[in-house]
Amino acid sequence: MSENQATLQALEERSHSTVPRRELLQKAASVALLLGVKPLTDPAKKKYPYPAPAFRIGDKIVSPWFEEIKDEEIEEIEDEVGEVMGVCWHPQKKRWEYLINWTGGDAADWMYPVFDETLMPGDGFRSASHA
Repeated sequence: MSENQATLQALEERSHSTVPRRELLQKAASVALLLGVKPLTDPAKKKYPYPAPAFRIGDKIVSPWFEEIKDEEIEEIEDEVGEVMGVCWHPQKKRWEYLINWTGGDAADWMYPVFDETLMPGDGFRSASHA
């Protein structure tokens, strides 16, 4: 007799009054799994109150760095390459923000890696695979 059949038989032999509530729920869940009962909600179809993040932990990204020049002109001076180390939904700003470990770019090699401890919006980020 398999362990699953033994569990089912043990459940049938006991009355609800002799089975502790926690044990009953655990065994009922085990039986449901054995019988292939699907959960009430499919996690893939669940709707969240916010969009999916553009980047996930481990993604390689490229971000332009800008510098203010005379007369308040802004010019892109270099690209930085980094890896997403953290992803956080900011409920007040209603956007995803990211922790980045900058691993390379147009600056001198001795400057890398540098972990930016500030949450950054991903507005200017693009995937390094598309760079």
